[in-house]
Amino acid sequence: MCFSAEASFATGAVLVPVGIYCVRTSLERDPRYLALAVSPLVFAVQQACEGFVWLGLDRGDPDLARWAAGVFLFFALVFWPCWVPFSAFVLEGRRWARRTLGAASAAALATSLFVFLPMAFRAREWLRPGIRFHSIEYDYSMLPALWGIPTEAWHAGYLAVVALPLVVRGDWRVKTFSLMLVVSAVLAQVAFAYAFISIWCAFAALLSAWLCVVFRRLEPFNAVNPVPGSLAAE
Repeated sequence: MCFSAEASFATGAVLVPVGIYCVRTSLERDPRYLALAVSPLVFAVQQACEGFVWLGLDRGDPDLARWAAGVFLFFALVFWPCWVPFSAFVLEGRRWARRTLGAASAAALATSLFVFLPMAFRAREWLRPGIRFHSIEYDYSMLPALWGIPTEAWHAGYLAVVALPLVVRGDWRVKTFSLMLVVSAVLAQVAFAYAFISIWCAFAALLSAWLCVVFRRLEPFNAVNPVPGSLAAE
């Protein structure tokens, strides 16, 4: 997590049983939700990576900090912008929505790789995580892909890609999760802009526990007569 190695590892540990519950429930009731169900487990790995960033910085081991930061940022900059639209894509039955979400996922993959790969290949020069106000700061503003783009605009675009696709799904529980992601992003931008990516990923990781509520109400999928939105009503 963004405040200490212990907090990062603890968050990851808490999310493991959450992810196991979501994955097991998805496999038992509706495998179409599996992509969404694995999110807490991926967040657990990502938070553990940031724990190693903390350890590397605290111990004066720049190689460990740089390696762990690279993995953390892979999830933040490449995986999530592609995975969230894909998670919504596999749930959709409407042709126009599937095309839109599929295109969004593919565009996000191309864009995120364009941003991330130069940093990965020149990690010693461009990947230098640091501690600022008790949080991890990842400064990647020097990347060529981001030249001339205001930080606020970059963050807003990132938010649109990783939060809005879930709104396409009509269920209020999934929409609530998306809304919480948006609110947490605004809070991270207003209060912690210098460490936005670290703070928001921590918020999103904790909020992914809400998926237990989503999967608790998941109804078995009827492949013969599928019903749009297979989440039980209260």
